[in-house]
Amino acid sequence: RARTLEVRELEYIAAAQTFVGTPVALLRAHPQWILGLLLPAAVLWGLLGGVISRGASIEFALGTSAPWSKCMGQALSRWQSLAMATLGPLLLAAIVLAVLPVFGKLLDVRGVQYVAGALYVVPLLLSFLAAGLVIVFLLSLPMLVAGVMSEGGEALEAVQRAFAYVLAQPARLAGALLVLSVLGVALLALTAMLTQLS
Repeated sequence: RARTLEVRELEYIAAAQTFVGTPVALLRAHPQWILGLLLPAAVLWGLLGGVISRGASIEFALGTSAPWSKCMGQALSRWQSLAMATLGPLLLAAIVLAVLPVFGKLLDVRGVQYVAGALYVVPLLLSFLAAGLVIVFLLSLPMLVAGVMSEGGEALEAVQRAFAYVLAQPARLAGALLVLSVLGVALLALTAMLTQLS
């Protein structure tokens, strides 16, 4: 039995490595294709998250469960806002990062290189801005779809509210993430235990 448990643990580790390693390998080998999948992935994420968010908000507010078909219809009617809420901040960060090579090219232009060298702090600040934007986006990602579907706002409004919440109450957000992490680990441990007992 101990050998069986060891084999299952190795299988879990291999599955986790595949789950994480495969996307990383694909991103390194074919970055253009992975980036091209961002749009359909954002739309799919927004639709599925929109259905869940809408159903949960109706159940919480009214105490009744909404049909999934109705929630799906509402999510489909707002797919553009859902996609922009989940993809817009990344596009903005990509635009900011796309400006950085321009400063590098200016250093090779005679006469302009001195001005570009004096303004070296600008690409540095842009890099920090892009990094901060991505970090805040990742922290606020679970709230973006809910901001569109539950509050009825557009993509820009949802992003502003989610970002403001992350920046205004980081301690509360960290506590919520900690609770979710503990629950996730407990759920995984329970699943592994039940699998081993079966």
